[in-house]
Amino acid sequence: MTPARRRSLLVGLAIGVAATAAIVGVLAYASSSGDTTIKVDDSTPDSLPVAVDRKGDAVPTTSFVVDGKRTTLTAYRGKPLVVNFYAEWCVPCKKELPDFQQVSAETADRVQFIGIDVQDDKGIEFARSVGVTYTLGTDRPGDLYVDIGGVVMPTTVLINGDGIVAATRSGATTAATLRDLLRTSFPGSLP
Repeated sequence: MTPARRRSLLVGLAIGVAATAAIVGVLAYASSSGDTTIKVDDSTPDSLPVAVDRKGDAVPTTSFVVDGKRTTLTAYRGKPLVVNFYAEWCVPCKKELPDFQQVSAETADRVQFIGIDVQDDKGIEFARSVGVTYTLGTDRPGDLYVDIGGVVMPTTVLINGDGIVAATRSGATTAATLRDLLRTSFPGSLP
């Protein structure tokens, strides 16, 4: 692993540790104050950190595996592409997979979808078990995830037909939000 990748992975780990510490602090406060109701503000999911804003950059040529064969995101040029980085252990990832499947079905002739299981052994099996039919791949070492700027799981990247990053979204995405991203990034992609 290159020093830059290692540094990016360490930054992601540090953010994860800080987020965990904050949650533990909130839980400890709620427990000690007698208030067991914890409110989570998910009204600003775009405020989650992204290591690097890649909008306007060409996609990295880092390889990942689909059906046992190595490939790159550049192999999917020609049509807009939605890439969803996820893992089976990630609760928000599990929640959003059916929404991605729904929007994938709505845009099947206009937009390609790829789910990439990052550093996990059960992600593809889980995605198939909840009805995902679009292309699924694996990024076992997490190199592509780091190179594309991912820090938070899940991370979604929209790539135009020329292989240029159009948008990146960190955190869980609903079908409605995904449709809005598609309308903004790829006008005419929705029926």
